[in-house]
Amino acid sequence: MVPSEPVLKILIAIADEKSFDTFRSIAYASIESDAFVQQTDITRKECYSRISGLRDAGIMRRKNKKSCPTSLDKVIYGLQMIAQRPLVN
Repeated sequence: MVPSEPVLKILIAIADEKSFDTFRSIAYASIESDAFVQQTDITRKECYSRISGLRDAGIMRRKNKKSCPTSLDKVIYGLQMIAQRPLVN
């Protein structure tokens, strides 16, 4: 079975570690992108490129000039927490 295109876009958007860290940090740690760039080893261009990919996939959106999670983003984050639970215990 081949995943549908929206699911494939989401998986591609969060596939690499830096994109996933960007997703988690900006969406749930309430870190603005400029502060995130200063705290990590990625460049500003990489950060904005990754945020753009997350927005294109429908995971994040812009609100008042800030990136914020969508409902889909909250579902993905919840699934991630469920998947990590057995690894922690």
